Amino acid sequence: MRRLTGSRLLWTCAWLASVLAVAAAETMPWSNFQGHSHWVKVCWVPFQDHRLPGFWLDAAQNILLFVPFGFTAIHAGGRNKFVTGALTGLLAAVLAASGELFQVYCHERFPSMTDVADGTAGALLGALIGSKTITSGARTRVDNHKRQLEVESKFWHQILNFCRSDKGEL
Repeated sequence: MRRLTGSRLLWTCAWLASVLAVAAAETMPWSNFQGHSHWVKVCWVPFQDHRLPGFWLDAAQNILLFVPFGFTAIHAGGRNKFVTGALTGLLAAVLAASGELFQVYCHERFPSMTDVADGTAGALLGALIGSKTITSGARTRVDNHKRQLEVESKFWHQILNFCRSDKGEL
C-alpha cells in the first residue's frame, strides 16, 4: 500500500471531512430517529416528486452538498482520473443511499431516490470540475515546455544560419 504524503494527504483529509459533512447533513437531527421503519414514505422512482413544493431547492441543496465530495475525491485519487471519477460516483451513490436508508427510520424525513440521484450527480459534477483544474495545470506546464522548446529551436536555428553565412568565420 502506498503511503500518502504532501498534497495528496491533505486532499484525502479534505475528502474525509466532506464525507463527514455529508453524513451529518443526511442524518440530522438525530433526535428524529425512531426504532421502526417507515417504508411507505419512500419515493422509489427518481424525480417523480418534482411537483412537490420545494423540490428544486432540495435538489439544488443535495447537488451542492456532494460537489466538495467529488472535487476532493478526484484530487485525492490516483493518476487515472476516469477510474477515480467512476469510483467517486459509486461511493457517492452508496453514501447518499445510506443517508436515505437512515431517513427511513425517521418520522419527519422523506427518503427519496431523487436525493440519491442528485447526490451522485453533485459528486460527479465536483469530480468533473476537479479534473478540469488538474488538467489545466498540467496543460499549462506542457504549454510552457513547448514555448521553451520553440525558443531554443529558434536560437539554435539562428546560430546555425550564422555559422553557414560568410560572416560566420571566427
